[in-house]
Amino acid sequence: MPTIDVPLAEWPEFLETFSRQHRAWLITVEPPATGVGEPRPLGAVRPAREGGRISAIEVSFAGHSGTDTLRIENPTSVRVRQTAAGADRALEIVDDEGFCTRLGFRAIAPPEMLDGLAPGEL
Repeated sequence: MPTIDVPLAEWPEFLETFSRQHRAWLITVEPPATGVGEPRPLGAVRPAREGGRISAIEVSFAGHSGTDTLRIENPTSVRVRQTAAGADRALEIVDDEGFCTRLGFRAIAPPEMLDGLAPGEL
């Protein structure tokens, strides 16, 4: 399973594109975070800045899943795990203590194979 490490300078643009391509896809958070046990629709993954540096990455959820936001403090690595065919399988964010938060997709498909609209966006 190929893994792509995203360079720090590319995080904002990459996360914006990733969020747009995968909005409303069901994700699981591993290890399960407080209040995020069941698969939930992805809203967005965004960098949070403090003094010009990325101090955290925030994951929000879409639809009726509430306004909870998962915040990963002091990220040091962002990487994408893909299938052999190049479809995104998971997004992994590693913090400065080496803890890895994994956002895994319940179903895996290349974004171009879908119609691009989540049911709540119709």
